[in-house]
Amino acid sequence: MNAILQIPTLKTLLVFSVAFGLTILGLFNIITMERYALAFAYFFLLSFGLIWYFKKIFLQLSSHTRWYVFLYTIGIALLIHIGACYLCLHYLGKPNDAFAYRGISFLELSGFFIWAKPMEVFWQQLMIIVLVKKLESQKLSLYQIMLVCMAAFGSIHIYQALRADAIIGTGFTIIALLFSVLFPYMILNIKNGYLYNYTIHLTTYSFVAILIRIV
Repeated sequence: MNAILQIPTLKTLLVFSVAFGLTILGLFNIITMERYALAFAYFFLLSFGLIWYFKKIFLQLSSHTRWYVFLYTIGIALLIHIGACYLCLHYLGKPNDAFAYRGISFLELSGFFIWAKPMEVFWQQLMIIVLVKKLESQKLSLYQIMLVCMAAFGSIHIYQALRADAIIGTGFTIIALLFSVLFPYMILNIKNGYLYNYTIHLTTYSFVAILIRIV
């Protein structure tokens, strides 16, 4: 626990939470989700900037990844996403009035969810990789990294949970806490785990979009 409370760790947690929060606030209040093409470009540029600035981290992590593993892992995630969107739009319709939409993209199945969400999830995964690898470099154990990620993911989902329907907000929080355990483990212990995280992350959104319309 003492290692978590060290200044470098707290600084990393603070920078991550603030950077993530400001980016999402920028999306909601400046870019807006209605302008989904601009939102796609926004997250694309942010992702490019992260890869360039932290290139040592990403080069080290991807050094043993074959190009075809990258393509089919990302490709599977995108195919599932496209299939889920098609199924929802053409066969399942909108959720019932029990849910308050409040601009939640997978409830509305908006243009943002269809086109920009995969890019946003890509950016989120890059942010998570940087956080986890920075914490690892500070000599934290996997368990300690998971605890820090729980704090980080919990803090950055507060705004989203508050603006969502109560059921959706609770679901957001629970999934975020589960991911805070899963994602660091996959990045640090599983070969190409960082790629599988992207598939898991985006597919979870697709699955929830379908499930909410069925249930």
